[in-house]
Parts: sequence; structure tokens; C-alpha cells
Amino acid sequence: MRKIVLLSLFISVFSCSDTEELCTLTPSLTTDAPSNLTATSATFLGSIEAPTCSPLTISQGFVYGTNAQPNVNDQFVEVDGEAISTKISGLSPNQTYHCRTYLTNQVGTYYGNEMHFQTAVEVVFSDAVSVADITAFSVVITSGVPGDGSVEITGRGVCWSTSPAPTIAGSKTEEGVGLGLIASDVTGLSAATIYYTRSYATSELETTYGEEQTFTTRDAVVSLTTTSVSAITATTAKSGGTISDDGGAPITVRGLCWSTNPNPTQADDKTEDGSGAGSFSSDLTGLTLGMTYYIRSYATTQVGTTYGEERTFITSLGVGDYTQGGVIFYMAPDQNTDLNGDGSPDQGLLVAIKNQGVVEFGCFGTEVGGLSETRIGTGAQSTTALLNACASAGIAARLCDAYSVTVEGQDYTDWFLPSKDALNEIYQNKNSINSSAIANGGDEFITYFYWSSNEKDRNSAWSHHFSSGNPGQNDKDSRYGVRAVRAF
Repeated sequence: MRKIVLLSLFISVFSCSDTEELCTLTPSLTTDAPSNLTATSATFLGSIEAPTCSPLTISQGFVYGTNAQPNVNDQFVEVDGEAISTKISGLSPNQTYHCRTYLTNQVGTYYGNEMHFQTAVEVVFSDAVSVADITAFSVVITSGVPGDGSVEITGRGVCWSTSPAPTIAGSKTEEGVGLGLIASDVTGLSAATIYYTRSYATSELETTYGEEQTFTTRDAVVSLTTTSVSAITATTAKSGGTISDDGGAPITVRGLCWSTNPNPTQADDKTEDGSGAGSFSSDLTGLTLGMTYYIRSYATTQVGTTYGEERTFITSLGVGDYTQGGVIFYMAPDQNTDLNGDGSPDQGLLVAIKNQGVVEFGCFGTEVGGLSETRIGTGAQSTTALLNACASAGIAARLCDAYSVTVEGQDYTDWFLPSKDALNEIYQNKNSINSSAIANGGDEFITYFYWSSNEKDRNSAWSHHFSSGNPGQNDKDSRYGVRAVRAF
């Protein structure tokens, strides 16, 4: 009878009703294959069903390590829930790891099935990342993708943005595949802008970025000046400019523009004198005598056209110009220079467009005196002294004194023999004088000696050779060329 009672009690305690489910005594743990593998991270996946009739769970999650069958004495991470996942960082590149789910309660620790995986080979970018050749709209960025070839690099280049941490989702270059240096020409940038850039390398596992660099594009502001005007004549002048800084924007065309109104632009008369930074010279042609001109240098980039400071000048007669029956070979240095001894200021000196003949200097054997002054502006006085001392007809001074030319109804009769220094000045400008003389019906210079108005001594006088350019001391009774001059 006693045994029957105990059996009945045992059955009543450890049995359930027909409608109740049996409780589970052990947990159900599943470990799935890790995903999102990189050189230093992985995502663990799994599921845990805790027992329904055992003590409460104390800890659950994942255990992992480099050895098989990892346990809670290795590395672990706690994750609550049934379908669980977590990202593990700080792993070593190119390393095999083992992982599995776990659950610990008062009864003990239970483990799921084991999975193993290998992290990727780390793509390390060279520390020698450099940003060079910065312009207003472009830059060259150099980096490197070293490695042992165990990971295939399927894409590489640089990416950039005006915000930090640029990615390949934004602006980027594509520089092929594989390892080695990357030299990227980045274009299409905006001037005076801060940019962030990183190199990148893409494998089948992930995209890795290099060290971030920053740079600022140049401002595209061109700095240039306008050169002083020189060599002003009745119809021409010279000037130019200097571009000291292109602002990082290539100069496509440069030159000088001019007008008779202030602030000339490219829409007015202009020259085109090449491209790029640096100095350039410009020849202004087609000008009108006596006009005031305004000039400015200019430089054009893809941004627009920049102008240098404005300069002004008035066209006037100059060396090589034809006027009053002769060609100008000398311009007075100021407005108070008397070049013919009449006490009035002169603009300059003209040389006749024709040769007056080939004759003797005159006064051979006689020292005239007063003919030693050779500077420009003394020829008229020397000629007068020769005319007074030498009665002979047909000498050099007398041919000059007799020369006369009429231009537009005006007679010009005040011609004289040039001084030694004036004759040298004529020689120095003989090419432009020849061109102007021929254009106006005159003669070229002969390639021999021409007489000056200066004597050396009683038997010799100064001359100038128009082929070699050398002065000569020749006997006064030698026959040489004569070319008269006058002041204007």
C-alpha cells in the first residue's frame, strides 16, 4: 500500500496534462557563416533558443579565436535575442578564425556548431601620398597600392569632395587594376576651393581608402602689368606687358589693346602675342599722327579676360619718319634743344633723301679753325665756317648750302653738313632712313665714305664709312659722298 502512494505522487509531480507541451532541457544553438569579411572585421550570424525548463540564461553570444573549438575562455561577445548578429572589429589581416554561438546558464555552457573564415589581405596605401601641380581647376594626386598579390585589386584611383571622407560614390578617377603607383590627373575643379581627397583600392571583398589629404585650388586671378610705351612715331609705337602670375589658370591668349577712348578692351584694336605667363612685346601699327591713345595689356583664361593698368601716349614724328623733305634720324632730348644754332628750340634733325654728290671736303692745306666740335647740333656752325673760309665751288659744305627741296608748297633751304657725331647717328639708323627715302623717291646711301663738317688738321677731315661703320681721317682733297641735314 505504501509503495502505491509514492508512485502516485511521482506521477502527479513529473507528468503534464494532455494539453501542455513538454519543456526543453537544453538550448538550441546555430552558427551561420560570417559575412562582410574585410582585412580587420567580419559580421557573425546565428540563432539561439534558450531551454524552457532550465535556469535563466546568464550570458549568450559568440565566441571566437584563431584555434578550433573556441570557448568562453577565448574571445567572446555577448548578444541578446534569438536571431543574433554582430560586427567584430580588430581582427588581423589574412588570418583564419573560428567562431560559434554560446549560451551559459546555472547548469553550464552550451556551444553551437563551429564556422571558420579567413580575413582579407590588408590593402595598405603608401605614406608617400602627394598632391602636386595645383591649378585653379586641376591637380595631380599620387599614391600607391603595395601588396603581395594575394588579393586581386579590381579597381583603383582617387576620390574627392568638398566635404571630408570622400568615397567612390562621389567624384573619382579610375586608374586601372593591380598594384603599384597611382598618378591621377584630377580635373573639373572649382577655383579657390578646399578639397578633400583619398586614394582607394577595390577588391572582391571591399573598397579600402588611403590617408585623407586636403588642398586648396588657386584663385584664377591673373596679375599683369602694361609696359611703358616707347619708339613712338607718327603711326607706330611699342609696348607690351608682363604676366607675373596666372592664378593657376592657363593663359590662352595675351597682348595689347588700344583706343582713342579710355579703358580699351579686346573689342578695340589689339595684338595677339602668344600665350602663357611671362613678358611679351607688342607693336602698335596703323596709328594717326597727333592722336592721344589709351593702351592696356590683357590676358585671357577660361575664366575671362584680365587687363593691366592703362597708359597713354600721343603719336608724333620719330626716327625713320619722312617729313619736310627729309627723314628723321635724331630726336631732341627735350623741348629746349637748339640743333642749328639759330637760338630757337628744335624737335630733331632730318637727313636729305638724296645724295648731293661726291666731292672734296675743301680747304686742303688750310686749317679753318672752329671745326673741332663734333657733337650733334654743331654742324650748322661748322658749315658756315667752311663756307666763309673756302671760296672754292663744289666743296661738300657748299653742296649742302645750295640744296633746296619744296614740299606741299613749302621751300626748305636751310641744309648743312652733319657733324661727326650726327653722321654716326645717321649711319646707326641707315636702314630705316634708306627705306623711308626710297619710299619717297630718294636714294640709298652709298657703301663708301661720307664727309662730316669737322676737320682733323690743315690737310685732313673726319668722314664715316657707311659699309664698315668706322670713322675715317681722310685728306681734304679726297672725293667722298655728301648728304645734307637740317633741323626741324
